[in-house]
Amino acid sequence: MFSRPPSPLLLMVEDYPLKLEPQNEHITAYERAVCYYTLPKVTSPVTYGLMAAYGLCIVEALAAVAYGLAIDSQGWRIAGLVAFMAMVVLGMIIFFVRALINDLNRRSVIAAARNVPDAAESDDIPDPFAGHLLLQRAVHCVSEVYACVENQGTIVYYIEVREPERRWRVSDPQSCEVFEVLMEHRILRQSVFRAAPVLFGVYHQKKKVASISCRKMFRASQDDIFDIDSKNSKYVVMHGCIYTDGRLIGRIYRLRSSLYLDIEKEHAGFGVLAYFIAVR
Repeated sequence: MFSRPPSPLLLMVEDYPLKLEPQNEHITAYERAVCYYTLPKVTSPVTYGLMAAYGLCIVEALAAVAYGLAIDSQGWRIAGLVAFMAMVVLGMIIFFVRALINDLNRRSVIAAARNVPDAAESDDIPDPFAGHLLLQRAVHCVSEVYACVENQGTIVYYIEVREPERRWRVSDPQSCEVFEVLMEHRILRQSVFRAAPVLFGVYHQKKKVASISCRKMFRASQDDIFDIDSKNSKYVVMHGCIYTDGRLIGRIYRLRSSLYLDIEKEHAGFGVLAYFIAVR
């Protein structure tokens, strides 16, 4: 019997037994190394040079149309329109093929690593992740409460979605609140190449301990994490890589149906954890 009434979070845990206890997709040491070190090298993002060259071709095609209108030349107008349509189709093909190649490279590398077993404890192989923390959660969480676990399946946090995409409560396995994440507001400054940043606040014991700024740009996204009480006060997240002072200290990557945070333990502060658990 309970000596005291169970907390609301524990009642939620009982209400979602299948949703809260995700199947632990164990990631092998080799898969982990591939996701951390190899994937960023085999997948190449769209470069500014490629975008500049493509944009120049589009501008030239439109300039031909404008010139044809200015001199009332049907030939220039038709040539410009044909060139513009060709550039649009060519751009769609180029970016689609590039994304397809990236996906094929990623899948082939992960497939090759999947069947490599973990090294035995007796093997004299140094562990490149000895000082790292590895957390796992489901990519798509359909319930209001879900679990964040270690690679061995031990539950580290319960995340309660209090307001979808706006407010999250993170608790330990004993249902004691660790921190809360709250979307504070959107900045109304935006441009053609940048969307309006979204700001999140992270609160521990009613005190703001970190803030997160998410900026979506045309080429990629750059998110800034500010830990107020940490000596490493600012972290930058780009393409799933986490940097501080220009040094890579962790990565967030997807493997099958799980999302992983692989980071040096000393940098696993409230801000980074909140970004992985609630914002990512």
